This record gives sequence, structure tokens and C-alpha cells, in this order.
Amino acid sequence: MKIAIAGGTGTLGRLVTGELRARGHEVRVLSRGAPEYRVDLTTGAGLDEALAGCEVVVDVSNNSSRTAAATLVDGTRRLLAAGQAAGVAHHVCVSIVGCELVPQGYFAAKAKQEDLVAGGTVPWTIVRATQFHEYVAALLAAGARWRALPVPRALVQPVACADVARTVAGAAERAARHGQVAIAGPDVVTARELAWRWRRATGTRAVLVPLDGPGADPADRVTLDESVSMALLVVLETLSPAERTAFVLHDVFGVEFTEIAGVVGRSPAAVRQLASRARRHVQGDRPRFPPTRAQQRELVAAFTSACYDGDLERLMTLLDPEVTWRADGGGAVRATPPAARGARQIARVLLGFARRPPRQVRMALVNGSPGLVLTDADGVLTVLALTADAGRITAIDVIRDPAKLGKVDAALTGATFRSEQ
Repeated sequence: MKIAIAGGTGTLGRLVTGELRARGHEVRVLSRGAPEYRVDLTTGAGLDEALAGCEVVVDVSNNSSRTAAATLVDGTRRLLAAGQAAGVAHHVCVSIVGCELVPQGYFAAKAKQEDLVAGGTVPWTIVRATQFHEYVAALLAAGARWRALPVPRALVQPVACADVARTVAGAAERAARHGQVAIAGPDVVTARELAWRWRRATGTRAVLVPLDGPGADPADRVTLDESVSMALLVVLETLSPAERTAFVLHDVFGVEFTEIAGVVGRSPAAVRQLASRARRHVQGDRPRFPPTRAQQRELVAAFTSACYDGDLERLMTLLDPEVTWRADGGGAVRATPPAARGARQIARVLLGFARRPPRQVRMALVNGSPGLVLTDADGVLTVLALTADAGRITAIDVIRDPAKLGKVDAALTGATFRSEQ
């Protein structure tokens, strides 16, 4: 049987490919990075050639970012249309158990993907799986870097990716069900117990931080609280690792000093002192008279206008005399100057950049406060986070590091100041 696997270079895709080839089938691996069949679901490029002569299409493509719908919804439409044109007899879609119960973001896109498959003209089967063990482990490992594992009070039933691959391969071999197949792991455990097991198995010294009540919804945790401004994040970077850990775990997550002591290898009394010292440092760097959201939005608009107009004197009135500039390119893109201080020096830097204006400038929410998202002619993003105190801008943080911008949760307001045609 000739089978095309969309997303065949991914974690699950590689396993499904191996399983089907071991069963004697001819498999075509489809993805943007595939060696032979390069396919882009977001544009449809390469689909017709890749599906020509195929009897079955297995869709294991994935995109859990904010642009999930571009792959999972629009991409599925293109894949189904190309499959119908190629005479595909069976479309197998891999989805998530219970995705329809979380009507937002990635899960909403998966539910819409299921609807498209079920409503299409190509015979179909949907294989629904619970979260993979591998995915859960990756999430816990990411949290452990901060020595804290936020754990919701929820039951989970994770499954091995290899088990899912065998189920998907079996579904591809059989006739279309016009229905769903579900697969889950053998054990139902609490998320906290699963995190405990992972911590013991890896020897990780990280505190489990329970997330209770309605606020425990992961969707509510994406954007940082307004009190966690960019300025605060910068201040946290100036603390020692032990001070930062003590402050974040105790003051942000409410973890007891006795439990933090085991993480940093200090006595509870010493941890209390670390948190106290960090707290004084943080409070000393916070704005004394922070503006309201409306006031800061007005300040950002005036700042943008002064930069575009090249008005040095007006820009100087918006900047605190001791304003600081911090730029981060992560070593991947240019970010100059890396640091500067003083209204006149920074105003000249800004006006120098304004002589080559970006293609688009939009006001955005950056960690809960208005800032700017810039896109240059090459499509490179820059985020400006502005800290204000007593009506003036006291700090400008310029983030250009692609690794960080890939995770920035900047909710655009849609207010475009100027853009080049």
C-alpha cells in the first residue's frame, strides 16, 4: 500500500513511518524538511506531487504555537482537497482526546480540524490520543530549569508515543471507519504524582507548585501578571541564583521556606534572608508612581510619534533624565548599543534608528503593559518594552533574540501607527 504521512519528520511521524515500513508498505514522508517530498501545509506547496498515486494519507502534522490554525485548520483543508483530487481512499487524522472540551487556542484548532475531516468527502478515521509521555517529560524539564514545577490538580493518562504509532499504523491499514479510535496509557494518575515520579527518576531538585481553582487553567498562565513587568524581570536577572529562586518561589508561588531550603541547599532561616534581600532589591527598582494603562498607552503613542517625526526636543520631554536602554539580540541578530543611559544619548540612538523606519509598528501588550512590536523589511521582529514612572519613560528594553521572540505573548491591539507600502 502506498501511504503519505504529513508531518512524517516529527516525533510521532518518524515512529509511524518506521512502523508502516516494517509492515511492508511504501511510505512517502511529507514535510517542509523532508528529503524528497517537501510539502508546506500552510501554502499547499508540493501537495499535488506528493499525494499522486497514494491510497492513504496519514496526517500527524502539528503546530502548538499561536499560529496553530494555519497548519491544523487551513492546512487540513488543503490536504483534504489535494487528497480528493488525487483519489485518496482513506484519510487518517491524529488528534487529542477531549480537545473539544477546551474551546480555545491549540485545542480549539484541533477540534476544528476534526470537524473538517469528518465533514469532508474523503473517507476518514480519527485517532485520538492522550498526551504523550515524551511531551509531559519535555514540559517538566522546561519548568525544572526554573527550579519550580507548576502542577495543576488534574487527572492525566499519558501514553507512550510508540504505542500511538502502532495504533495509527493499524488504522491506516484498515478500511476507513468514518469514526474515531481512542488510545490512552494504562494508568490514570494525578499530574502531581506524575511530576513526583519524573522528579525521582531524573533526580531533579525542583519544587512542585500546585495550581488550584479556576485560575489553574493553563490558558490563564500564558501572560504574566501585570506586576511582573519587564523591569522586574531585568531586576530578577541581577539577583544571585539563590536569591532569585527564594524570591520567586516564596513571593510569587507561596512555597514555604522549609521546602525551598531543600532546593537551594540552605537552612530555612538562610532562605528567609535570601528572599528578604531580594525583595528589598526588587522593591527599590520598581516605579514609585506607575501610570495607569490609559496613561501609558498615551505615552507610548507620543513616544512613537516623536521618533517618527525626528523631534529630539519632544522626545527628550518623554524620557527620564536617567533613562536606561538595554538591548538583547541573543547573539543571533544585531542589537546595538547593548546598553546606554541618559535621555540625550538614548534619544539620539532612537532618532538614528528612525531614519530607517520599520515596515510596521504596532502597539502591543508586553507582559501586561503597552509596548511596541516592530517588523523590519526582512521580517525580523523587535519588541520594545517601556517602563514608565511619574509620567516619563525610565527604561527601554529592546528584545531581538529570535529564541525569546518565539515565545513572546504580545497581544496586538491592532493600532498600527505607520507602515511603509
